[in-house]
Amino acid sequence: MVVGVGLQGLTLLVSDSGLDAHVRTNLEVGDDGASVLPWGGLRHAQGHSVNASTVAYDGWVAPWTSSTVTLKAASFVSVVLLAGAMSFRFAGSNERSSFNPEWALPVLWSPVFLFSTGRGYDEAALALLVTGGVWWVWALGIERAPAPRIVHASLGASLGLVILWKGLGVNVALFTFVLVMLASSAWDRWWAISGGIVRGRHLSPRSALVIFYLLSVALVSLAGGLIGSGSFSIIAQHPIRFVMALLAAAVIGPGLYLLIGSLLWLVVFGKMGGGKTDHWPLYFASCSGVLLGAIGVYTAVLWTFEAQLWGASLASTIVLLGNNGRYVTVVLPLLVVMVRFCQSDSPSSTMVPSGRQWLALSLVLPFVVASSMVGHQLWSVDAGEALSDHMSDGESFLFVEEPSLAMHHLYAMRSSLNAEGTTSVFGAWSSPSSLEPSWLMNSTHAAILIGPNTDYRMNETQWRLAEQVEVPLSVPGIQTGSWRLYLPA
Repeated sequence: MVVGVGLQGLTLLVSDSGLDAHVRTNLEVGDDGASVLPWGGLRHAQGHSVNASTVAYDGWVAPWTSSTVTLKAASFVSVVLLAGAMSFRFAGSNERSSFNPEWALPVLWSPVFLFSTGRGYDEAALALLVTGGVWWVWALGIERAPAPRIVHASLGASLGLVILWKGLGVNVALFTFVLVMLASSAWDRWWAISGGIVRGRHLSPRSALVIFYLLSVALVSLAGGLIGSGSFSIIAQHPIRFVMALLAAAVIGPGLYLLIGSLLWLVVFGKMGGGKTDHWPLYFASCSGVLLGAIGVYTAVLWTFEAQLWGASLASTIVLLGNNGRYVTVVLPLLVVMVRFCQSDSPSSTMVPSGRQWLALSLVLPFVVASSMVGHQLWSVDAGEALSDHMSDGESFLFVEEPSLAMHHLYAMRSSLNAEGTTSVFGAWSSPSSLEPSWLMNSTHAAILIGPNTDYRMNETQWRLAEQVEVPLSVPGIQTGSWRLYLPA
């Protein structure tokens, strides 16, 4: 556990903040008191943000989003608290209070949480919210567990807080709470009638997890396709691409990020498979399946929608946005509580035999090293620093890049400009295909920045090449090549 905490701390030092973190630290307070994006929204169907106005930001703005330093510090504190909560259990009637640091391995040694912590993302904080809704059920133990409805309300409230954090609105949060209460009550009634027996056989937690995952995927996809609201309209517009994205989300999210990345294969194919068919293990397995299915559908919708908006292939979009699969980590507390309830021996016993632990750690070790010791640097942070050397307050620049995450990189440049004291600069973005020649011929911009993924030829009689710099870390499909900074000739 000590080594894991050290790795989490190390990744803070070697990694640049993530693109989403830069977006949040650039929020400003608008005239109505709401948080706004000063250089325009993150999505522009017309292919540019020229003349864009401020756009309201959807999502809760935490007090620690004022800087990338506080944002990353909050991520570190959250992941340590999450690991501690996973490891602790109050004394039961026949045992003492226990602290088993082995149960911190799915958090501290997970490349997913190392990635999230190093970039200042809030996956650990969101998982901690869900932990607050279910952890105390485990911490008290089965013999002292409260009435099921209290547990249902606690879980529904924690998921509602996650919904509010992500900016989906009060109505969606209340709907989620009510849905959890109604579905859980129906589940309890089924348990009272069947005792967990389906077709003459006891339903194992692993079977319940798979069954409810498939049911959730089917129902959420059907509901999203029929309602067709917002980005969910992409389900009916491009059903084949959506199904392909859904399959990829199943492999990347539950498969790569949870089973392998969070070491859960150790217990899913061990104690959980033949775990007790008791009320709580089966309930938490069912809840985990439902949530994993819903998150998988949301991720697939996001990938399909962005691919269509950017005019990119689905495969390249999945490579670029594959880290969105980390959203499934919000289900980790439910899975850990379920697995610990499945233990047939003392709840304070080891997670799995030490030999299998070392095997699991060896599988993720290359990714752990890459995340914590190599880190990941953003080219747009360096580009922003270069812009600050050639620009003054009140000037503007144009960023030319393909649509994929272009506005995110634009805000990363703004972070560097602000850090260097150039706070009154305005930046705009355009895709190469939407770039009007008049914007360059009669331009009042102080600089033109060409992104590393863009092959655009500038008129060097009007613009001179000031800098050309390779990306700090070449990652195929994400960032390769070199960016170019042009100044008026």
